Amino acid sequence: MLFRSGRDITEDAPFTPRPGDPYVASKAAGELVAMSYHGNGLEVAVVRPAGVYGAGDRTTTEPLAETLEAGKFAFIDGGRYIMAPIYIDSLVDMIHRVGTNENAAGEAFNAVDEGYTDWRDYKIGRAHV
Repeated sequence: MLFRSGRDITEDAPFTPRPGDPYVASKAAGELVAMSYHGNGLEVAVVRPAGVYGAGDRTTTEPLAETLEAGKFAFIDGGRYIMAPIYIDSLVDMIHRVGTNENAAGEAFNAVDEGYTDWRDYKIGRAHV
């Protein structure tokens, strides 16, 4: 399952099934399991990070940057497709704020940097993040 595509998706937007995508299904299932413990002896809050990027990330950021720079990345709609990145430092800050805020218990929080970025601008370093 995943959230429907679109901009400004709120935390209470319903999940949409996505058959055949075990990564998305496991994230949704994990969130449901975690939240099932809320109020049963635990206070639980969920942080849903967007596409995390940052210096030193050899799993995603560096390989993606190399692929983009080499011109080997197939852009959808000429690179105008909107992406939702979050810089690792911003994500760590948000996790800390959620974890130390007593009002966060029982809630889910989408973690994404401000503004919109398309793949074309991300490639040339003009991301609005």
